[in-house]
Amino acid sequence: MRAEIIRALRYTRLIGLGMALFASSALADGITQIISVASEEVVVGPDATNVSFEISYTTDPVEEQATGVDVKIFYDSSVLEFGAQSAGRVDAGEFVEGTEYEITKTGTTDFTAIGAADSERGTVFTATGAGEGSGQAEEVCKVATQTCFNADLSSFLTGYQDQADEDDGDADASTDRFILVAYFQIQGEFPGFDVEFPVAMFSQNFKKVDAAFGGTTGINFTANPASGNTAEVPTTFGIRFSRFSWDIDGDGEAKALTDGLLVIRHLFGFSGEALTTGAVGQNASRSEAAAIAGLLDEVGDELDIDGNDETGALTDGLLL
Repeated sequence: MRAEIIRALRYTRLIGLGMALFASSALADGITQIISVASEEVVVGPDATNVSFEISYTTDPVEEQATGVDVKIFYDSSVLEFGAQSAGRVDAGEFVEGTEYEITKTGTTDFTAIGAADSERGTVFTATGAGEGSGQAEEVCKVATQTCFNADLSSFLTGYQDQADEDDGDADASTDRFILVAYFQIQGEFPGFDVEFPVAMFSQNFKKVDAAFGGTTGINFTANPASGNTAEVPTTFGIRFSRFSWDIDGDGEAKALTDGLLVIRHLFGFSGEALTTGAVGQNASRSEAAAIAGLLDEVGDELDIDGNDETGALTDGLLL
């Protein structure tokens, strides 16, 4: 069933879905349905090809139920592109060879014939064939390269699709596409009585279009709440592609106890041997204090990890 839902998302019948779905009344009128992200910015290195961030849901008052919500995530397609998504729950006969799955229903399927150690629910295996019978398995989602959905909300997931922003739905000319995600439960029991608030809805994955791009690209959100409710979304969010590697000492690896320590000491104001002693990798190509300090001075604002327009050893340094 889940696989059928995911496949159905590819069709344009989802346009305007939210307005049609939420015309019915929510059981809890007057609540605020809140969409959130963990921080105002996600920072990744210059070699990153993909970036993921988690989107969560809660209500005010907390733990209220509703008929659902739809969310739009607007982005600039010259910087980002819609990445892969997990297929979710897949029926036997449709498994893809080489893909990792977790058995959710044995049915009449002999999972040992397609790569599994046994046919027990919960067994993880890499498919060697499509399989047959009435069994089902959930694709094991790779957060680093795929959009992954919270399985606890899978029965409410009505649609997920990438669309062109032809009507400038976020009133921002710098974005030209959006992801539409819709959740619906006709009896007004979304997101369910057994989940803990706030609940993670899904982790959104984007691919980087231009490998040479450095800087920040903005992400905008809008949400259509259930009838009678209001919605709250993040007002400031962006993805920052750092222009330099965090491998400060140039030994080919970015490590907390060398590169991270060098940044902390630099932000404290140490120089010379006090900056580098015990904090440079054995195979470092950049080991002189002057060279390291010069690099860190040059990158400047890149060290502002928390995005508060200041660099501090006990904030940005520790985060790194």
